[in-house]
Amino acid sequence: DGTSLLLSNTSADFAVDVDAVDQPVFDLKVLVPPGPPPLIDNSEFQKFYSKYESDLLRLVSQEEYAKVEDLWNDTWTAAATRFPEIINSADGVRYCQVRDFSLYMEMMHIIFPDILHTMSATLTKMIRNFSKKMCSWMEASLSGLPTAFKNQKLKDVELVAQRLKRWTSLSHIIKTAIDFVNKGHQFTMLYEDYSSIDFDAILEQFLLLDPGCSKDTIISFEEDFRRIHTQEYSVVDWCEWMKKVAVSVLSPFVNTKKLSAVAAKLYVNWTMLTTLVIRDLTLRSAASFGLSHLMRLLCDEYIFYTVEHIVSRESCDNLPSHSRNILPERQAKREEVNPSKKRKDEQ
Repeated sequence: DGTSLLLSNTSADFAVDVDAVDQPVFDLKVLVPPGPPPLIDNSEFQKFYSKYESDLLRLVSQEEYAKVEDLWNDTWTAAATRFPEIINSADGVRYCQVRDFSLYMEMMHIIFPDILHTMSATLTKMIRNFSKKMCSWMEASLSGLPTAFKNQKLKDVELVAQRLKRWTSLSHIIKTAIDFVNKGHQFTMLYEDYSSIDFDAILEQFLLLDPGCSKDTIISFEEDFRRIHTQEYSVVDWCEWMKKVAVSVLSPFVNTKKLSAVAAKLYVNWTMLTTLVIRDLTLRSAASFGLSHLMRLLCDEYIFYTVEHIVSRESCDNLPSHSRNILPERQAKREEVNPSKKRKDEQ
């Protein structure tokens, strides 16, 4: 029916009415955990998969990304020889899918223990190369394996590659934003330009586009945003504020089938609102035009980063925490040990 999904006068009204939620602009269901694995009554296969998981995480933790190609080739060749019945069964495909979901989440956590920690250019390039090559490596390693098994593996690794690319880009945006925020005069100029916009007019436009949202909630969010400007918070504080926004909207839907749809709509509404703000600043020829675009990119990318964490964990608890000591760069370990080999791997 057309009744509201959400209680009135709550931050969750920032999502949308039930009809729109049922058909989000894009789908976040791929981020939802696949559930418990089916029972595989073969201890050797379970040990085999556990060793594969530990080997992959070891390579990632040691930043030996180029060796993942050989690991996948060896692993899936051995699986086809030793466990043909399992990988050719629906339960076998499902079992691997469930374990891969947790494996890839752990891998992402190892690569990005804190998204606000700036990375060296060398390490950033290594991760980008890995994200570009992992799909072709996986596809080559699965040559000749059952179609269902191959398709699921490729689907899962494609999602991880996309997330790696997004998170690497977010890390770069954060590093640039930190440099700007540390310059007090730049931040003052940003606040002065933002104070000149007509937010009432922006809000009116937004509500015409999506009347299902709560005006009071958006005003409350905007007032918090202004406080960030006036108190010259750090990038860590900006990100903590955005986490609170996401949690306040999505927490009523945790452990419900609506979570991924509401999360998708939250992101769409968020970017719609930030677009209207940037449009107003552009028309006013704001002096902080470049910095405004940078901070808009930071806000849009970080809110999606938070949303996908909530959906993939089906929880608003244990979200990524950020250390305020964000200046030291993470260096590539292999560069210190064997720089010539690093250059070869990146070619």
